[in-house]
Amino acid sequence: MSSHLIDECAGLLETVTILHDGRVVGSESVDDATANTWVYVGAQASAERVLTNVEILSMSSMGGMCTVVFRGVLSEGQRALLRAGSMAELRHTTLQELVSAIGSAEPQNNTPSRQGTLK
Repeated sequence: MSSHLIDECAGLLETVTILHDGRVVGSESVDDATANTWVYVGAQASAERVLTNVEILSMSSMGGMCTVVFRGVLSEGQRALLRAGSMAELRHTTLQELVSAIGSAEPQNNTPSRQGTLK
């Protein structure tokens, strides 16, 4: 099955192959694809302090707040720091959010890496 309506068909999928610019950028089970992929919404200062060794897939900010979609393993301490504050949210991505973040990524210096930074 090939679809751009990912949220509507995600429950039917066991594996996912993600294409970007004509290349396969990921092919794995849906659970594995989203297991270590996160959405953080909260203070940009907290993101800059905690999200140091992760792959940033997308980021947007307004004022001191930001939304970051990233891939990586977080310790319980890192999770607690990101969730601190009344307006902070940290959760796993949906498959749609993951695909959208990959699709919005711009290659850095004409290399296939999409790892970004927060600063």
